[in-house]
Amino acid sequence: MITEPLHNQIQRFSREVMLLPVGRDLGIQSVFSNGTSGCQKALIHVDKESEIGKIQSLATAYFGAKGYTLNSRFKKPRLTANINVGSGIRHWNANGWGTLGGIFTRANDIRVYGISNSHVIANFNTGQVGDSIVHPTQGQMGTLFNWFTLQEFPAVNYMDAALVQISPQHFAQWHPPRPNGGGWLAPKVGMQVIKNGFATQLKEGFITMVDGEGSVTFSNRRYHFSGIIEIEGVDGFFSTDGDSGSIVLSLQDHYLVGILFAALDHRSWALPISRIQPLLG
Repeated sequence: MITEPLHNQIQRFSREVMLLPVGRDLGIQSVFSNGTSGCQKALIHVDKESEIGKIQSLATAYFGAKGYTLNSRFKKPRLTANINVGSGIRHWNANGWGTLGGIFTRANDIRVYGISNSHVIANFNTGQVGDSIVHPTQGQMGTLFNWFTLQEFPAVNYMDAALVQISPQHFAQWHPPRPNGGGWLAPKVGMQVIKNGFATQLKEGFITMVDGEGSVTFSNRRYHFSGIIEIEGVDGFFSTDGDSGSIVLSLQDHYLVGILFAALDHRSWALPISRIQPLLG
């Protein structure tokens, strides 16, 4: 059986759906290849939710049941702009925003990757490689690349992190503060730290405890973590909802210390940043 190339499928979909009144009436905004080798899908952007069922039926007819992904994007496309650390990001099918915590490269790889929590951009293990990761103003800023699988209680988790491959048309940069090039720094009680989060921007704090064990609830599911770093802000709080995924840096010299994953009252929880190494290859 000969499979029609995705490029041809996209062109047919454009001619037979998007260029006709049906495409406009259903709210189809654009269609792209997600660009992920070995797992290519059509990525269909829509600008209104009311006709999702009809769009899915049409998309299935052209691309197959597993050959496409829908991205509900309700704002018109904007000109390309910088994607800064501290920006909000989320999986296209998630409700809440998290933070683009940092920008990294991988061994023997010229592409650029952003990091956040697994629960933010891998959507509690429901995400798939190539899924759209969106930005509040720029729409799709990249695609899901790799992540640590979160295991529900009583299993123990040691990291909550995931990588997004940043689209090449975007220029990704560390927003101040920028990390020291010297690498990781082990967390210590009393260490002064800083983070740049989507919800609360720049906040300074200090580490109150390390090597903790504790459980949190995400989307009515309980997850247990080991090696927790507890942080308090100098003004009473260090982070809140929306800051998840922020990289914690040492206030002095800006070394990489941790990645935030939860906020409880005036306490924030992070995990040692050195544990993301398996994602970077």
